[in-house]
Amino acid sequence: MKNQKRLASIVAVLFTIVFVGISASCSMNCNDIFDPLITKSQAIHVLNKSLTIKYKFISQENISEDKRVFNFEDANGTSFSMTSEVDVSFPLPSASESCNYAGELAKPAVQTMEVSTRYSRRGIVYVQRYADLKPMAERISKTLSMIKPLPIKRDAFIDAFRWGDFPCIYVRLPSEYETTVSHEIAEFDFICEGEELPTVEQIFTKLEGGFVDAVKLGTVQETLPEELLLKYPASRIRTVYCNGTEVKPIENSGNLGSYTFKYDETSQTYTIQMCPTYTAFERLVENLGGKYTDKRNYNSDTDRHVSWTIGANSWIDKHGNKGCNISKNGEIIIASRFADEHFTLPELEKLLDASITIDQKIPAIMITTK
Repeated sequence: MKNQKRLASIVAVLFTIVFVGISASCSMNCNDIFDPLITKSQAIHVLNKSLTIKYKFISQENISEDKRVFNFEDANGTSFSMTSEVDVSFPLPSASESCNYAGELAKPAVQTMEVSTRYSRRGIVYVQRYADLKPMAERISKTLSMIKPLPIKRDAFIDAFRWGDFPCIYVRLPSEYETTVSHEIAEFDFICEGEELPTVEQIFTKLEGGFVDAVKLGTVQETLPEELLLKYPASRIRTVYCNGTEVKPIENSGNLGSYTFKYDETSQTYTIQMCPTYTAFERLVENLGGKYTDKRNYNSDTDRHVSWTIGANSWIDKHGNKGCNISKNGEIIIASRFADEHFTLPELEKLLDASITIDQKIPAIMITTK
């Protein structure tokens, strides 16, 4: 019994010592433990991965509990800073870092362009007509060549810091052409070590593609030669024809009742975010002479499906917790697909038993019954 009491006393003493030690440690270090801002050593670690030039640490400024600035100077005497700042829009403290090094290096060139107050590190230039593109390409080439290749690892720098920290020349349409459809023509980054300057012709081609796209989207009203309209695919196509008749979108319906086919540069084809349950899909079926049936039971996880028939073929789209399975004449043709995923044009052809072509002059998606 005495041994048990002695053991209990020892345990109590040890617990008190540990508790007091932890409390003292927390009182001194809790701010460090929960501090979302990066430290000097962390800032240097990030720069070591992002820069290819030697630099030295100058000073640290603790602006507030939510903002810390680290000042540096590179081997050529260029002063720059890295800022760690808490984003108060998140429920939990979350800091992000920005760095003005690339912007400081490109400043002499950027200042020769018109500069927007919104994009302080970006040179903003404007084109209004197709005839402006060639002179602009020459001007951009001259500006990019003013600065030596930046001593920066591009991917690491962009991953570590905010997107706007990397300087570029941003080509826009003048304000009277800025609409919700599009206002950007192209942008050109200053090059990093190991990269080659784009030629005037390469710059012109990129500008031309962006301008032609703006014409197709209706952002710019200018008549261009047919061969030029066919040369560049539209970035987005919102016009759809079924058997020669235009299918109008339903106003204020978002994706459910409208059509936006987006061009993918990698696959060089168009995709659309659409589900057979969307009103937009139902209207395609009906405009192709088909019949659409909605039998969704929202009180059941297993009996939620829509079906449609076009000619002698029939489809059923069954929904469940793992997405939808779409079958044609009893055979599954698309499995485990969710509503927020995109259909390719070949997949849409399977769902409508139709042929799909693209008219880049309009531009429009042309759907024709087989």
